[in-house]
Amino acid sequence: SLYCRSEFHAAIDVCKQAESNVDSPHYYIFFNWGTALKALKRYKEAIVKFERVLELNQYDFEVKKEIDECNKMLDSEKGIDA
Repeated sequence: SLYCRSEFHAAIDVCKQAESNVDSPHYYIFFNWGTALKALKRYKEAIVKFERVLELNQYDFEVKKEIDECNKMLDSEKGIDA
């Protein structure tokens, strides 16, 4: 997969295309998108995609951990100890 090969920009492009090609995107598109953004240290954008996952699947506890991790990374970039 693109993610396994660290091709995060390409993975994001695939997610964008997948979202635009279906009427009702599966939450996993947004999870993969958020994961690729997180890997690129684009934490605010990643949180937006992870929150979209929760809109589609409110019981996804893994994505809640991803949001927490992104928030911690944002805090550490600002010099705030979590």
